[in-house]
Formats: sequence, C-alpha cells, structure tokens
Amino acid sequence: MILNRILWVLLVLTSTSSWGQTTMDSTQIIQTIEVKAQKIRTGGIGSTTAKWDLPQLTNTIAGNIATLLQTEAGVFIKSYGLGSLATSSVRGGSAGHTLVLWNGIPIHSPMLGLLDLSLLPINTVDVVEFQKGGNGALWGSGAIGGVLSMDNEVDFSNTLNLSVHSLLGAFGTHQQDLKIGVGSTKFQSKTRFSYRSANNDFTYRLRPQLPKQKQTNAALENYNFLQEFYFRPNLKNDLSVYFWRQYSDRQIPPTTTQNKSEAYQIDRSNRLILNWKHRRKHSFWNSKLAYFDEDIDYFDPQTLLEALSNFKQLTAETTRNWFWKDQHHFLAGTTYLFSQATADGYRGKEEEHRVALFASYRWSVSKWQTQLAIRQGFRDIERLPVLPVFSVDYKVNSNIELKAKISRNYRLPTLNDRFWRPGGNPNLLPETGWSQEVTAISFFGKNRFQYQITGFNRQIENWILWSRKKDQLFWSSNNITKVWSRGIEQSLEFSQPITNGNLQFKTQYSYIKSTNQVALETPRIARGQQLFYTPEHQLSFNTKIHWKTWQWSFQQIYTGATTGINADVDSYWIANTRVQYQINKQKWRSTVFLNLHNILNTNYYVIERRPMPGRYIEGGIQFNFNQ
Repeated sequence: MILNRILWVLLVLTSTSSWGQTTMDSTQIIQTIEVKAQKIRTGGIGSTTAKWDLPQLTNTIAGNIATLLQTEAGVFIKSYGLGSLATSSVRGGSAGHTLVLWNGIPIHSPMLGLLDLSLLPINTVDVVEFQKGGNGALWGSGAIGGVLSMDNEVDFSNTLNLSVHSLLGAFGTHQQDLKIGVGSTKFQSKTRFSYRSANNDFTYRLRPQLPKQKQTNAALENYNFLQEFYFRPNLKNDLSVYFWRQYSDRQIPPTTTQNKSEAYQIDRSNRLILNWKHRRKHSFWNSKLAYFDEDIDYFDPQTLLEALSNFKQLTAETTRNWFWKDQHHFLAGTTYLFSQATADGYRGKEEEHRVALFASYRWSVSKWQTQLAIRQGFRDIERLPVLPVFSVDYKVNSNIELKAKISRNYRLPTLNDRFWRPGGNPNLLPETGWSQEVTAISFFGKNRFQYQITGFNRQIENWILWSRKKDQLFWSSNNITKVWSRGIEQSLEFSQPITNGNLQFKTQYSYIKSTNQVALETPRIARGQQLFYTPEHQLSFNTKIHWKTWQWSFQQIYTGATTGINADVDSYWIANTRVQYQINKQKWRSTVFLNLHNILNTNYYVIERRPMPGRYIEGGIQFNFNQ
C-alpha cells in the first residue's frame, strides 16, 4: 500500500501541466532560474564547496577525477597504484560515502556501492563541483562524506568548436582526446572521444637497501565516447540527451608479496540520460530519465577464476522549483530507481526498487541564508529513515562569514552486501547517523587573503563490515560497528595581481580522527582505533603563477601515516609541477605543456603492498578552435 501511494504521487508530479505564459524577458528567466535551481541542491549553504570550470580543468595537471580531488581539493585518495583502482575517503568516511553524480544522476555501482574515480577522465565533462559534508536529504543514500557533481554544459551561441589534446609520457603512456561541437541557437551537438593507454611498468624499491624491481602485468587501455544533443524549441523549454560509452581493459599487477600475476579486469558501461527543462515566470520544472548498463568481468588464468557481473539501472526523477522575490526558493521532487544485477555469487537476478520524496525551502534576506530540507525514502516495501538537514549562512560583515549545518544521512547496503553467496545478509540495516559542521571564513588584506576553518563531527551507527563470526568459516556482511569521525579543516588562499599576470597560493590542512567505537575480533580492531587507510594529518601547498602567456603551477602534498590491514603505511611527501605556454589568436588557441610528477622521487605506498611510481614526466599539446 505504501509503495502504491508513493507511485501515485510520482505520477501526479510528473503529469502536472506546466505550460504557461510569461511576461518576463526570456533570457533573464533562463539565466536566473537555471542557476538558482542548480544551487539549491549542490550549492554550499552551510558547507564548503570547490568548483572547477572548463578552463581550470584544461590547465590542471590532473588527468582524471581522482587526481583532481587529490591535488586541488585536498581529498585523500585510496590508490592501489598507477592505473589501478582509486576511491575517495572524505572526512574519514568509506568509499561508498561519496556520492558521484553525472548531470544530476548517481552513477555508482549498486553492487559495490562505489565508483573507480581513476576511470573518470576530466575531459568528458565541463564542470566539476565537490561539496563536503552530509547532503542525504537532497540526494539520498551515500551522500554522507560529500557529493561530487560532474556536468556537461551547452552554449547555444556556439557554431563550431574543435578541441584536440595529445599527451605522451613515461611508462608507455599515450593519450588522445577529441571534442567537436557544432550547432545553432536552437540545436547543439557535442561529440567527445578519449583514448588512454599505458604499460605502467615503473620501477620501485621494497626498501632503500634493496635493488629496484619493475612493476609487471599493469597495462591499461581506456576508451570513452560521449555524445550530447541539446534542443531548444523555444525559450521556455530545453531538451538534452547524453550518451556515455566507456570501456576499460586493465591488468591487475601483483602485490609485493606475489611473484607474478596474470589477472585482468574488463569494465564496460553504457550510460544514457534524457533531460527536459521547462521555465515559467516563477517556477522551473526538470524531469530526467536515465538508463545504465554496466559489466565488470574479472579473470585470473593462474587460478582459473572467472567472475562475471552485470547490472542495469533505471532512474526517473522530477523536480519543481518555485521562486518569490529572490528571497524564497522552494523545491519539491520525487525519484524512482530500479536496479537489477547478476553475478556468479548471486542465486539469480537480484532486484531492488527505491522511491523517495524530498523537499527543500531556502530563505534569503539581508545577511542571512537558511535552508531546510527533508527526504522520505522507501526500498521495496520498507520505509527508510527520514532525512532532515538544516543549514545556515550568516555574513557578519564584509570580512567575516559564518556557516553551520546539521544533517541526518544514511547509506543503504549494496546488492553484494545483501545477496552475495556466501556471506550476504538480506536483513542488513542502513548505515545511519547525524553530522554537524561549523565554518568560519575571513577575508583580509584588501580581500587578497581568505582564511577558512571548519570543524565537523559525525557518528554513523550500524556500520556495515565484512567480518568472520565465531565458528564461521567464511566472511559475511554485518551491522557490527559504529564509527565516530571528527576533525578540523583549514585553508589559506592568497591572490595578488602582478605585472602582466597573477600569483595565487593556497595551503590546506586537515586533522581527521575517525575511530571504530566497537572492538572486533576478526578483523581485529580495538575500540577507539583509527580506521584502516585513514590518515589523521594531511597538508598541501599549491602555487600558480600566470605571466603573459606562461603558466607555472607547483603542488606539494603531505599524507600522514595510516594503519593497514597487514602492516602500517608510512607518511610521505609528494611534489608535482606543470609548466605551459599558450598561443592565443582570434579564433584559436594552442597550448604546449609539461607535467612532472613526484619531483622528489619519493618511494611510497598509499595501500600496503601496492607500490607507487617514482619521478616521471608527461608532455603534450592542446589545440582549440572556436567560432
């Protein structure tokens, strides 16, 4: 009965007539309403947000989303090696606590509950935005540590755009990217293609006194094809279609305790999103329909292991925004998600239905901005916890701004957690808990300096952990622990115009204490122990100098020691630099660049027994033509 009622509300919301007349200037409607509609879900009321537009993405040393978050946002990335799996840990959370969105649709695997960020090239999107802190009321399951948004944008004034990017580097690295955009004021088409291959056969030392060894069985091939169509029949309606085909074939290198490895993994994904926007005088409709079909196939000839898996996912979402006098903004929406998966470890096809209703109200007046949001979700016929969030911004004066946020969030068990044989537990409860954060921002030195400090606290109950119970021969998923995360994040930014250019400097420091609050036997975890692979201290320095047509950037990152499953991982410093020269003409621009990674040639590990490369170099050229 409950599910039927929710589906009835979904039908009402999606079928309500919204075709009306407007007397406002249509261009103003488009620019104002679209911006506000986006910010109410991804904006930084009460929390800290980092955003990178297309020029910033083009000029960064990062080649994928994992490296971007590590070098620019100070996020700890759990990397298993160059070209291997990379996931994020935000404020001491797990990989499944960062929700990844592509054009507003979550793209993480319902089987694993996470996404490999190393397989997401930054040249497949136009804007990347990362918001720290809980936001489950607006985005649902998994938005505990942060929300990462990747969006493709359109410019209806464009008639022709061509971009070519070519890169060569150490360890057999070869990358080619092509983007072609054509269109008019009513229709736009963008086609993107990227290819990257690398042998990743770097050398490393187990210990300083031992001879170097070469990484083996670590080659990677990655293809991405993305097609975008945008249609604007009139100034009140936009239709867009996004199709993303991704293919990766990568070998799994041996650990430092293995003599060899022949394992490899093939990832294939097809992602399709249909998006409709309709603007009225004081409101805005947005409906999305998405279909994903993904395979992960793992092979190990040495052990004759072949593990094949596939999931299909259908997502439908409708939201409506209302605006009054730039002071009141109300959003209401509904989401339906259907997941179906098959794997060698399942009994057959496993399915899951989710429905959610959510709403948000934002009030802006004088120096205050406040936002209240709430979400009620259902999984199959089970009612999920209600998720509220309250956030506030207060501008004390022109130099000081305060932010605060309190939210309840959860992460649902993955399909593997529930249905894998042996060990799956269909009766698992969602991980759930409350988080709080307070931020102070100060501008001084004629606004050339910005200092920001954030204190956060989060407690998660029913933390899901694969463990082995007493007298049990296999590992199973259980709600057996809870985790308390707290800490402080600080940043200092400086910007100074110089002759024919600009100087920018940013330093970030975070202290994160994320501890298990329940003692466990297998795996052996003491009460109060820091989570595995979660550094308490992180520090980074980032300097950028623009002078005429030259740009130079330098980054230095410190990661504190962590506790591994089998052995501790030492702290390390990593330094990277990029220099580029740009030639600008009326309609075209050409950029030559050189990237130098790990300048200090540090011998380090992020995950135990998974070596990282020493010093290596990349170089290339990028050409852009616009008309």
